[in-house]
Amino acid sequence: MADKPSDGLNIFGTFAIIQGVIGILQTIGRTFFHLIFEQAVLHNNIGYNLIAYLITYHKQYLMGPKDIESWNRFVRSANKRVWLAVNNRAKPPSLFFRKGFPIFTSFEESKEEYPNKITVTVFRGTINLLKLIESVTIWRTEIDADGGWSRYSVQHISGSSFNLSGNGGTNPKAIKGADNTINNRDRLTTNAWVRDARDPIGFDSDDLGVEKTNDALDYLSLNKELEEVVEDTKFWFRSSKWFKERGIAWRRGYLFHGPPGTGKTSLARGLAQELDIPIFIFDLSSLSNSEMVREWSIMLDNVPCMVLIEDIDGTFNKRANLAANGGLLSGALTFDCLLNCLDGVEKSDGLLTIITTNKIEMVDTALGVPVDEKGELDLKSSKSSRPGRVDKVVYFENLDNNGLRKIAERIVGKDPPVIDQLLKDGANDTATQFQQRCIEKAMSFYFENRHKETK
Repeated sequence: MADKPSDGLNIFGTFAIIQGVIGILQTIGRTFFHLIFEQAVLHNNIGYNLIAYLITYHKQYLMGPKDIESWNRFVRSANKRVWLAVNNRAKPPSLFFRKGFPIFTSFEESKEEYPNKITVTVFRGTINLLKLIESVTIWRTEIDADGGWSRYSVQHISGSSFNLSGNGGTNPKAIKGADNTINNRDRLTTNAWVRDARDPIGFDSDDLGVEKTNDALDYLSLNKELEEVVEDTKFWFRSSKWFKERGIAWRRGYLFHGPPGTGKTSLARGLAQELDIPIFIFDLSSLSNSEMVREWSIMLDNVPCMVLIEDIDGTFNKRANLAANGGLLSGALTFDCLLNCLDGVEKSDGLLTIITTNKIEMVDTALGVPVDEKGELDLKSSKSSRPGRVDKVVYFENLDNNGLRKIAERIVGKDPPVIDQLLKDGANDTATQFQQRCIEKAMSFYFENRHKETK
C-alpha cells in the first residue's frame, strides 16, 4: 500500500495555492486600479514643483498629519542663524481639486539615486497629467526668468576620503560623509524650487538666507587683466547662442595662479554672484573615481553653474595624487579621471570651471599651464597649454597702489593722511593682508569715537 502524503506536505501545498490565488487577485486588482486611475511618479525637483504649483492655485486638503521639519537657517531680520520649525506641505498625502476633478498626491523617501519622489494620481480621463506637468514647468520657468529667486549658492562636494585600508573596499568611517554629500546635493536641487511648498513657522521665506550681493565685484580691487576676465565671463554667460551657432561648446575654463592672498577665490565667488549661478566646490582629496564621476554628473544637471577646484596643488603634484601617499593606498582620485570629467564625452554646456593654485610648477601641462607662443612655460602668459580644459590662465599678483587705495577708501573712508600711512605700512602686503590692516584701523577709529561719546 502506498504511503499517504504527510500533513506537512499538505500544509505546504495549501499554502502555495493560497499564495498563488493572492498573487492572481493582486494582479487583477492592479489592472482594475490602472483602468480607473492614471498615475505619474515625479522625482526631486519636478515633484516639489508640482506641489508648489497646486498650492499656489488650488486649496490643499491634507489626508494625513502635518510634517514638521527642523531647519537651522540664517534669518536676515534677526541677523543670525536660528532654528526654525518648517511645515513641509509636500510630504503629507493631499487632495486638490482642479476644474472640479480631484488630484491626489503622496510623498515617498528612498535611498535610491533619486531620494525623493511624489506620486500624483487622477481619475483616468479627467485631467491630462502630461499637460499639467507642462503647465508646472512653464510656470516655474517664468518665475525664474522674472527673478523669483537667486540661483547663487555654495555647495561643497566631498567624498568618502577613499579607502584608507588599502583593500579596495569602503572606508567605514567615511560612509556618513558620503551620505552627507548626497544630502547636500539634494538640498541644492530642491531648495530653489520648494519655497512655496515649505513654510517656515513664524517667519517669511523671503527673510531666510544670506542676501545676494548684486554688486559683489564692486568690492574687489581688480587690475586691467582681471577686469578683462570679468568681461570675458559675462560675454560667455549671455552668449550661449553665439557659441552654439559656431559649433563651440558653451563652456569656459580658467586657471587662477599666484601667491596666497591675492584674491583668486574672491574673484571666483564674485563672478558666481554677478552671474547668479551656483558654485560647486569639489574636494578632490576626499573623492574616489566613482564618487567624482557620480557627483560631476549630478552637478551637470544644475548648469549653468560654476565648478571651483581650489588649490589643486594640494591634491596633485603633476599627475600624482598626494593624498594617495605615492600610490601605496587604493581608491584615491586619479588624474585621468579628473581630465575625463573636465572635457569628457558627457555634455558640459553651461559650465564655468575655475581652478586655483599657489604653485603653478606642480600643475601638469595636460590640465593647462601658461605658455608662450613657442609652447614654453611663461608664468605671465594667459595662453593655456590645453584649451578645452583650461581656456585661459590668469596670473594674480599683489595689488599696486591704486588697488590698495581702493580697499583702504572703502573700509576706512577718504582720509588722505590715514590712507597714505596705510599704503606706506602695507606696501608689501597681499590683498587680504592689507584688507585686514584696514579693518583693524577702521575698528580702532570706531572704538575711539565710541569711547569719546561715552565720556
